[in-house]
Amino acid sequence: MQTLIRYQVLKPDEAGLLHPEAEITVGDWLDMMAHAATTYISSSNNGDDGKPKSIAGVAPEDVYYASVQYASGAGWIDAKSQVAVHDKLTRDKLAALLAGILQYSKLTAYLNENGEANQFADAASIQNKGAVTLAVKLGLLQGTQGTGGRFEPQHIVTKAEAAQIIMKLVKLQGHTDQKIVQSY
Repeated sequence: MQTLIRYQVLKPDEAGLLHPEAEITVGDWLDMMAHAATTYISSSNNGDDGKPKSIAGVAPEDVYYASVQYASGAGWIDAKSQVAVHDKLTRDKLAALLAGILQYSKLTAYLNENGEANQFADAASIQNKGAVTLAVKLGLLQGTQGTGGRFEPQHIVTKAEAAQIIMKLVKLQGHTDQKIVQSY
């Protein structure tokens, strides 16, 4: 976590506290990833009338707008989709966002029917089975141990868990077909 604080991916509050067990939102995750990927995020997405326009359903005045704009520009999310940035980030949604960051969305479509996510005891509640399979195979996420283990797709991701995944992405860097995050 110290490394991520140093690079301003994680930011302590006014009292200097990090709150590692705090649950995060989809927007928090995109903000963390955007700051992990680049040192400078700006927002300038003007429409034909010169006024900023919404991206992925996120208005220009939203606190997460610049991060959503970065994620869209990087190809992590579809600018025409609707990203619920203020919703809590579940493990299932995180797996789908990781597939976008890694730009393996086509592979996850294949893995939907042919992947390990179908072996979890709670597979019926996993919406993004292909993305979960990919994230598990890459060691970014894991289920509980043992036969018939659970993935817990509706578990809300904490700041500490997100930080661990970002550092795993750093280690994965160079083993994927595209750049993921800045080097630490």
